[in-house]
Amino acid sequence: MQQVVATVKITNKNSDALLLVNNVIGKLAAEVRENSLKRVDQRYPLHTKIIMGTRQAGDLFRPQYEAWGVDISNTGFGLIVGKEFLSGKKHSVVMRVKGQGTIFTEILIRRCQKLITGIYMLGTTFVFDDAPPQPEWVE
Repeated sequence: MQQVVATVKITNKNSDALLLVNNVIGKLAAEVRENSLKRVDQRYPLHTKIIMGTRQAGDLFRPQYEAWGVDISNTGFGLIVGKEFLSGKKHSVVMRVKGQGTIFTEILIRRCQKLITGIYMLGTTFVFDDAPPQPEWVE
């Protein structure tokens, strides 16, 4: 973890913080409402571990990375990961769903946004075709 050493001037009193926080929440709520109108599909909180990897010949899954599933919709996942991923690349994923067992699927990385040093947010879409896996180089 990187240590922050810069200092900044405190610009508000603790007693002002509640009003400032409420203002931020109001703006975020308005942004969420506006963005939900633009979405094709409703997103639902997921809060579970997702394992990313590659599909090998013979229907074998090779785990490579752990991700945190933030949300899910009928079209894809929102994932938090500890490394940068390239947009346009496919990955196989597996998740365990309580009461439903293990689900394997493929995803396509649509976007990778750096949140903070070493933490990225992925926007993905599901790939639902059953094309045979293509050999690919392992990173």
